[in-house]
Amino acid sequence: MVLPSNVKDPVGRIEDKRLLTGRGVFVDDLNFPNQAYMGLVLSPFAHARIKHIDFTKASSSPDFIDSLTGEDLINGGVLPISQNPWPFQKRAKRHHLAVGKVRFAGEPVAAILVKSKSSLEDLIDLVEVEYEELPVVATKMNQGRGKPSSTMIGAITFLKPLKRRKATQKRQFQTRLSASS
Repeated sequence: MVLPSNVKDPVGRIEDKRLLTGRGVFVDDLNFPNQAYMGLVLSPFAHARIKHIDFTKASSSPDFIDSLTGEDLINGGVLPISQNPWPFQKRAKRHHLAVGKVRFAGEPVAAILVKSKSSLEDLIDLVEVEYEELPVVATKMNQGRGKPSSTMIGAITFLKPLKRRKATQKRQFQTRLSASS
């Protein structure tokens, strides 16, 4: 790491030459003996209850090593992470993999571990997840429930009015991607 002599002095980027000349090393370039690959099964729904996850077809492959669900992580003692990306947003706890229901499209539902990178996507497609779709709240006008849930992930909820430059703009801005009940 290059330290500047004065805090105001700019520090040049030291990685550019290596990357631009093709000598960069990335995680995808690493190859170790008995290396395994992890893939995530993502939810296609913005809000749904997870009824059942079936790994039977995927586990019949010789490349399949193991699988995990949100419940497996909880049973193994893995705690949810605390998320607070905005200063005016309520703190929310989020599990690494969905537990019981999904709250946004693309939320990880399950993880699988396989021996070969080439079979990873095929085995992810073989994992069957049964969902029960739930109503989606897309705007504050459609919410109809009063204040937003603190467990809502994938949302921007300002609890204090934002200062705006133009009086014509709304004093509060809220985007809800899915309901959380």
